[in-house]
Amino acid sequence: KCLSVGCTKDMKPTQTDLSALLPESGLVVGVFENLHWHRYSDEYREFFIEGVRYLAKVFPDVTFMIKPHPAGMWLAGENSPLKANGENLVIVDQEEPAWKTFTAPQILSYLDAVITSPSTVALDAARMGLPVALVAHSLKLDNYSPLFMIRAKEEWKTFLLSVTNASGRRALLDSNRTFVDR
Repeated sequence: KCLSVGCTKDMKPTQTDLSALLPESGLVVGVFENLHWHRYSDEYREFFIEGVRYLAKVFPDVTFMIKPHPAGMWLAGENSPLKANGENLVIVDQEEPAWKTFTAPQILSYLDAVITSPSTVALDAARMGLPVALVAHSLKLDNYSPLFMIRAKEEWKTFLLSVTNASGRRALLDSNRTFVDR
């Protein structure tokens, strides 16, 4: 018999040096692709992609690390809808030897915030104490409450402004703790 006793992943922050792959200074926000990207509607996927493009344009001094799911890779490769959309968009190529050695907890430990579609990344990042936003769009995501939900274009910007503001960041982290504790 197997009895579930909670999340078994070790999410302790580790010292990770990604300076050869990402800037050493400035804000680095991880944007995570979901394995089930193909199951979302075209409208959802377009909202997600346009939101990332919008953030990259509005916050040129912030680096956005796009992390494709290793089994999906929908946002990677030559046909990526985010390719060539600004110098501050870094798409992780997991086929590159430089990226292959890094685990999710190691990558998360280097980030300042996370934006993701509904996935375990939201829980992992919240457990590590990172501000988290879920791209909800029109999805009903009660299980992820009270994490920050991006449902409209202006909420992309609101999230990032909260990350960079002391009281906004505290509020995001308080929501994370409530989510993780629940």
